[in-house]
Amino acid sequence: MEVGSADFLQLTSIDVIGQTFDAKLYVELVFPGGADDPDLSKSSAEFPVDAEGIPTFRPSAQWFLNQVDVNNSVDYHFIDKKVLTKEHDLHLCVYLSGKFTETYELQDFPFDVQFLTVSISINCRTTGKIPVRITLGNADNGGAQWAHRPIGDVAFPLEHVYNLRNQLIVSVGEHGMDARIFPAMNVAAVLMRR
Repeated sequence: MEVGSADFLQLTSIDVIGQTFDAKLYVELVFPGGADDPDLSKSSAEFPVDAEGIPTFRPSAQWFLNQVDVNNSVDYHFIDKKVLTKEHDLHLCVYLSGKFTETYELQDFPFDVQFLTVSISINCRTTGKIPVRITLGNADNGGAQWAHRPIGDVAFPLEHVYNLRNQLIVSVGEHGMDARIFPAMNVAAVLMRR
């Protein structure tokens, strides 16, 4: 599974004392060539079983879409989520909104720099019968960082307090412990206090 795109659509209510921020985020995860896979391209979100009721461990992209979760949320909800076919690829499109936790590091006034990060995971272990990993895919520019399009002024009503840098930082990795390790991606906006 590859990161196709990621965008913060809105950043609001940055609470330094409560260590939270509110955001709307759009993410696309891609199964390259997934549209050509008869199991991945099935429309059912149910876990697949064969004629005898034995699990096949070949779930659809719809099933994987239902495994998307957020690691650092206080509260979140999906505004929309769907699977789209683009040529031979399947795109898991997730549009979500919520309140997210962040350890604020605004201690170097007036030169404070702060990352606002949303950590997204797939509730499917990196090992086992359905191993999943997230890679940067075509977005990989030689490292774990990825510059993307700017966030518009309309989506950032706190511009009188903070400067929002003109890039997003996307990194991929894992979270969990022992044998329960899950794939994850972090999407971070970078801001500085004015």
